[in-house]
Amino acid sequence: MAQPRLKQFRKSSTNSRPAKRIDPADYARTGDEHSHQVALFMWAAEQIASGRFPELAMMFAIPNGGERNIAVAARLKAEGVKAGVPDIFLPVPRHGVAGLFLELKRPKAEGKRQGSAQDNQSEWIGKLQAQGFGAAVVYGYEAARDMLIQYLSNFPVEGADVVRSMGYV
Repeated sequence: MAQPRLKQFRKSSTNSRPAKRIDPADYARTGDEHSHQVALFMWAAEQIASGRFPELAMMFAIPNGGERNIAVAARLKAEGVKAGVPDIFLPVPRHGVAGLFLELKRPKAEGKRQGSAQDNQSEWIGKLQAQGFGAAVVYGYEAARDMLIQYLSNFPVEGADVVRSMGYV
């Protein structure tokens, strides 16, 4: 399946037809971790615009991963980039924790195996939890979305046991 173009998600000009809405779930179906993270931020933008979860405006990505040449990698390391830090942070306190870190992995899909947390990522999650943050590994856009809904809503969402997975009960 070809990846939908993000340009279509932008607002259309006044002289053209309305831009076609891209469903975040459809975008995530392209399968890689990047697509799932983009889908999550597309969904978050919709929630902010609707007023349902305005706190999501505070959520941001932490660009630690990805392929880089040696010069760029050295420069980023000198600037303080740390290997293993989770992909996403929502600095909004809930449930007695200071904010929520998410390490997003690709879910198991047809012909593809599920992504897995590296040792340094698991270590970071444990260290963040010890410092009073919520932190979890989530598999795919839907699991990340459900985790955020539960975290911000204070009610259970099937498939996202935020309380148990982040260790604050």
